[in-house]
Amino acid sequence: MFRNIGILRCLLAMLLFASMVDGAIGQNDYVVIQDIQFNGLKKTHAHVLGFDMDIKIGDTILLDELATKLSEDEKRLESTSLFTAVKVNLKDWYNDKATLEVTVNENWYIYPYVIFELADRNSAVFREMLAVLNCSNDDFIRTTEERHRISVQHLWEKMEANGDI
Repeated sequence: MFRNIGILRCLLAMLLFASMVDGAIGQNDYVVIQDIQFNGLKKTHAHVLGFDMDIKIGDTILLDELATKLSEDEKRLESTSLFTAVKVNLKDWYNDKATLEVTVNENWYIYPYVIFELADRNSAVFREMLAVLNCSNDDFIRTTEERHRISVQHLWEKMEANGDI
């Protein structure tokens, strides 16, 4: 069959070596988020944080975008002013699947008084209410925005003009 048994042995050794190296051949250039785990929550509910995060369960993230996406979600959660520290990282990474781990320190237990704006916490609740009521909007506006003040003033003036108030 084979004139040179050495070549056959070499090929078999290469195949055996390739099968033993986990992930070295055909390594994926992405990761799939299979679960999100929250640590450090005492008052804030995990589903509320999900509204402020871009990364969701089932997302496929390219490895060259991973560090940026993790950092962006950390900044989003920090911007709520609900936490003194936020760390977003991956754990239990096997093949192309991993668990997103979000670790926070809530302001609630660090300071003797609560430091947060009610709107920061409630904006996520109102977004959740849209899903529960099976309705949608094409824009989400906070009452602190100037465009909200202008539109409410316009509505008020129309209601006054029509004698509604």
